[in-house]
Amino acid sequence: MVKENSNSINLLKEALEVVHSEIFDIRKENEDLKSKNEANLKRISELDDRLNDQDRYCRRWNLRLEGLTECAEDNVKARVMEICKEVVVEEDRNFVASNVDIAHRVGRSYPDSGKGKKPRPVIIRFTSRTARDLTWKGAKGNDFLKKNKMYFKEDLTIKDRATRNLLWPSIDKARKEGKRAFFVGIKAIVDGKEIKS
Repeated sequence: MVKENSNSINLLKEALEVVHSEIFDIRKENEDLKSKNEANLKRISELDDRLNDQDRYCRRWNLRLEGLTECAEDNVKARVMEICKEVVVEEDRNFVASNVDIAHRVGRSYPDSGKGKKPRPVIIRFTSRTARDLTWKGAKGNDFLKKNKMYFKEDLTIKDRATRNLLWPSIDKARKEGKRAFFVGIKAIVDGKEIKS
């Protein structure tokens, strides 16, 4: 009986050693997977940033126009070209209008989007950054746009829009305090200094 107990103990000991070895291997594999996962998460974050940078670069050629009323027979591009002519100085009008490449509404069209409904924004792609920048500069404080309740804004990526939304309360507070506050891309500038969220 002692011999049987001794054999049983030896078998249990061997089984425990096997289980211990398997646990050690699993822990090692788990650590390897953790480090690979961390490396993959870092890589994904880097790729996400690079993708956002590429998207931001492509959107530098665009502007968004808010407030352009919708019509049944809507030739958006022709209307946008006329609006762009109105916001720049006379000698740049033909240049800017001829550099409007694409203009279309953003979002789904609804049949009942008539009175009282906010018109869908228009995205405008220019063939020339110079034309885009002239339009953007001319739109600041433009009487024609104010009279027609329209305004231009930058075409930001989703990530950049989220960053600006985080910084907006600081900009708004600074403006209410009489400070000069504005955005340059995704950077918030207050009295000549960049602020962080």
